Amino acid sequence: MEAMIFGFCLLTSDINIFLLLSYKTYKKTLLAAGFCLLSLALTWVTVHFWKQLLLSSGRDTALLGFRHSPLVPILLGLLALAALAGLVLSLARLAKSKKPE
Repeated sequence: MEAMIFGFCLLTSDINIFLLLSYKTYKKTLLAAGFCLLSLALTWVTVHFWKQLLLSSGRDTALLGFRHSPLVPILLGLLALAALAGLVLSLARLAKSKKPE
């Protein structure tokens, strides 16, 4: 249950990253970078709880249960990749822009 809750929070955080990056202001880009770090932390927490769920049900935890439910590790990887891409985009945009006085 916790894995699903944190996974939904991860999805929402990733959506917020790219919505904030659609604005061209310094503060929104900085906030997007913060959401990227939050998404990476939520990815770790989601993976932890998913592994605990697999362990408690007696399933194989190799590759986060890829044999039993292949969609879950793929989605977690894509959400983590989206967070990393957002982090790279936001840091590049922050490096290009001038800090407001």
